[in-house]
Amino acid sequence: MDYTLKNEYLTIKISDDGAQLLSLVRNDNKKEYLWNGNPKYWNRSAPILFPIVGALKDKKYKYNGKIYTMSNHGFARDSKFELNKKMDNKLSFLLTSNENTKKIYPFDFTLEYSYELRNNQVIVECNVANKSDDKMYFSIGAHPAFLCDFSKEKFYFKFDKKDNFKYKLISDEGLLIDKAYIMELDNDKLLIQSHMFDKDALIIENDQIHEVSLLDEKLNEYVKVKFDTHLLGLWSPAKKNAPFVCIEPWCGRCDRVDSDGEFTKKDYINVLEKDGVFKSSYSIEIK
Repeated sequence: MDYTLKNEYLTIKISDDGAQLLSLVRNDNKKEYLWNGNPKYWNRSAPILFPIVGALKDKKYKYNGKIYTMSNHGFARDSKFELNKKMDNKLSFLLTSNENTKKIYPFDFTLEYSYELRNNQVIVECNVANKSDDKMYFSIGAHPAFLCDFSKEKFYFKFDKKDNFKYKLISDEGLLIDKAYIMELDNDKLLIQSHMFDKDALIIENDQIHEVSLLDEKLNEYVKVKFDTHLLGLWSPAKKNAPFVCIEPWCGRCDRVDSDGEFTKKDYINVLEKDGVFKSSYSIEIK
């Protein structure tokens, strides 16, 4: 089922399938800002990544001496969420561990994901609660895709820093290659080009970036994403000239190519004590 929130500035639509944001429209000009999930390029629009982000080596991980299998980005994006709270300006969705999730992820948890409209912004918040009797390990991330047809005209990323930053690439198996490259900025901007994503996502670690905007050909800013995460992914489908780019705040990332698969030692893994709660958020501002 789809749900709608509307205020003076924006209208958004969210599905309880994956608690995924499906549409983001500016009311005054009826302009859509979010990719529509057309499978010609990519069949999603803004999936939730949980309890892993990216790929596991051989799609497997080890925990307490047992081997588990999990596909890329985890199972939340393909799970049915319950509508948890409904207010005039906010919707909250809940995913709770069950027999099926525990076959591939042996922890009891709740994942609450909410969307709130504040003037011309969408505030997205997640709360992960550990309901297990021991520590819980997980990653979580966002994957919103914004319309940006850079095959037909010029578009730019704008960052909250003017200095060049480091990024990493991934292998054909979706695993991190631990070699840093320098992204050279023009002041604080970067021209978006399709070849940038030939090796899949650009992975930016270590709190280098906390704000990314999209600019059109005339350098008008039309989307701004702010986030509190340690990592950021930038992605568009490789060699497809897809008319969108993804700005992805992450709390965690894929395995390294030399990973030993031990889940508790996974890079950027989040750890919650019994009854602990993890909170993270990001915002989308429409100009």
